[in-house]
Amino acid sequence: MLKVGIVKEIKPFESRVGMTPDGVGALVRLGHDIYLQAGAGEGCGYPDKEYREAGARILKDPAVVWKAASIIVKVKEPQVKEYAYLRPGQFIFT
Repeated sequence: MLKVGIVKEIKPFESRVGMTPDGVGALVRLGHDIYLQAGAGEGCGYPDKEYREAGARILKDPAVVWKAASIIVKVKEPQVKEYAYLRPGQFIFT
């Protein structure tokens, strides 16, 4: 079972999200846990409600998402402000 985290992009002028609610639903049906930072999909028109209905757990604090997940899904590379969240053995999928 994977623990996948989807975080809100913090790079300037980037509003995309690493996974859609449909993608979340597909992974949840396979038995994986999905953690979404609140508001991560809003820039693409995906409200938290759609992710929650697909089976994601919505978390306000990005640090909690990074800590809970063994895989982080992002659009862009981790930014300097996110370096403190990185840990050995964690995968970043961008």
